[in-house]
Amino acid sequence: MASQILFTVIVFNSLVLFLPIAAILLWLKPNLWLPLLTAFLGVIIGLSDLKSDVQMTFLLLLVFGFFAGYAKPQYAWLWAILLGIWVPLTEFTAFAVGLKLAYRPDILASCVALVPAFIGAYGGVAVQWASQAGNAGKQVNR
Repeated sequence: MASQILFTVIVFNSLVLFLPIAAILLWLKPNLWLPLLTAFLGVIIGLSDLKSDVQMTFLLLLVFGFFAGYAKPQYAWLWAILLGIWVPLTEFTAFAVGLKLAYRPDILASCVALVPAFIGAYGGVAVQWASQAGNAGKQVNR
C-alpha cells in the first residue's frame, strides 16, 4: 500500500472514530466539550501543517489557543498542549508510514508548535482577566 494512501486511511478512520467516542464522552460528562474540541482542532492543525506554510500553523495555534484560554483560563496550559502536541505527532506519523513530504520532517523542531499555542492560550487568559477586572470596577462605581 502506498504511504500516502496508508496515511490517509489512518487519519480519516481516526477522525471518523473520534465522533462517536466524543459523543459518548459528552453524554457522560458534558464538561469535556472544550478538551475534545481543542484536541480535534489540534489534529486538524497538525494535518494542515503537513501541506501549508508555518505561518498558517502559527496563526491557527495562536487563535484557537486564545479562545480556549479565554473560555477556561484555569486550564490554559492544557489547551496549549492539546492544540500544539498534534503537530509533532502528525509529523511522526507521516514519517513512520514513509509519507513523502515537500520538506524533511524534524519532529523535535516541530515541538516549537507548542510556543504559539501557549502564547495564544495565555493571551486569552490575560484578556479574560482584564475583562473581569474591568467589569468588577464598573459594578463598584454604580
